[in-house]
Amino acid sequence: MVKDLPGNKKGSYKLGDITYLLWLKKILKKVLPKHIIQWLNRRKENVQYRSWRILWSIQEQTMPQKYCHDPYETNKYYWVNPKKIRYRTSKEFHYFRDHNRVVGGIWDIPLLFFEDNDFLQAYSQRAKKGEQWSDTQYYRLYLAEILAGKVKWGCRNKEEWDKRCAMLDSIYQEIKSNGYHPQKIEDYISVNIGRDGQLIFNNGRHRLTFCKLLEVSEIPVRITVRHAKWVMFKNQILEYTKSRGGKVYAPLTHIDLQSIPSVYGHKRYELIQKNISAIHKGIVLDIGSHWGFFCHKFEESGFDCLAVENDPKNLYFLEKLKRAEERNFSVFNKSIFSLDLDNEKYDIVLALAVFHHFTKEENTYNQLIHFLKNLHVGEMYFEPPDPEEPQMQNAFRNLNSREFVKFIIKNSCLSYFKQIGFAEDGRELYKIW
Repeated sequence: MVKDLPGNKKGSYKLGDITYLLWLKKILKKVLPKHIIQWLNRRKENVQYRSWRILWSIQEQTMPQKYCHDPYETNKYYWVNPKKIRYRTSKEFHYFRDHNRVVGGIWDIPLLFFEDNDFLQAYSQRAKKGEQWSDTQYYRLYLAEILAGKVKWGCRNKEEWDKRCAMLDSIYQEIKSNGYHPQKIEDYISVNIGRDGQLIFNNGRHRLTFCKLLEVSEIPVRITVRHAKWVMFKNQILEYTKSRGGKVYAPLTHIDLQSIPSVYGHKRYELIQKNISAIHKGIVLDIGSHWGFFCHKFEESGFDCLAVENDPKNLYFLEKLKRAEERNFSVFNKSIFSLDLDNEKYDIVLALAVFHHFTKEENTYNQLIHFLKNLHVGEMYFEPPDPEEPQMQNAFRNLNSREFVKFIIKNSCLSYFKQIGFAEDGRELYKIW
């Protein structure tokens, strides 16, 4: 079933996030016994996380009209590695008529692997093994159908079928020699976005096959249709940004989210990449991962990553984005002080704008010292706050940049440090090893 959705209705009721949580807390205090409230408080993080999931679920089910319009819709092409277009479905949308439609239903289920299509398997034999067209099952199968009277891709006889195959060879050679540069809209490879953010092939099977076989690193694609549930998620991001100046914290790596503005750009990652000792291998521990930007980037570079994030709202978006990009990094959704450090060594630890939160109170300050003393790490990338920031004025320990770096070295297995640059907001960035 394919269900098209109408545009967003003006004046639709909005269930505010903060209002919802305050209302839920007030109701629970009235109806639940005191010992149950105490039990819930002890499990506050888990309860908050589940509450966010319930909130979004209620909004999706009761107010679908609010979420059927894509708030970040653009009429452009997107650059993507062909390897990321892994799936196809039995449903194909018209790349002109259906462009930028939001469509509900089950058109994105089941997902099939693009590499299983008969043309890719046939041309792989031809390109890699030098087989003749007539040696492929693909050629023989469709030739038999043409000779039986069927018209395939405008071909009515063997001569026309051979000309088409020769034309495909010329496209392959053109991409091999000059790269993939579509001149007309109909020459673009088009994809759809599934409910969880998967890139699903829609049109341009031959060109995508050639780009995959030639291992082209990046190609321009156009998005034809987005699933309604994916657009609901994009609207949730919009809701999140409304109280944050219209921005997310760090760049979003999914091709359909890259136009969303962020507070931080790629500068910190680029500075770290220039200074890391272990290139394309090792384990990264990202403390305070937020929505997982660094784990996405480091996993792309070949690292295994562990994202530590226990804020319920951030955790919700982190897991959604991880699924959308089909990442493999692990997520630890508790306090960093609950992490078992006994049997693990990390090649890289990212402590970017996070440690100062633990120096505001004596208890967490002491926990940070204990954590550092038990941490086995090769190198750390550290971003301290400005001690003049208002948030640090009443902190238990308000350390300047150099004091903070020396505090880390004193309480850890690390011995040396150097400043490697500045973040976008002017904060210093250090490598400690």
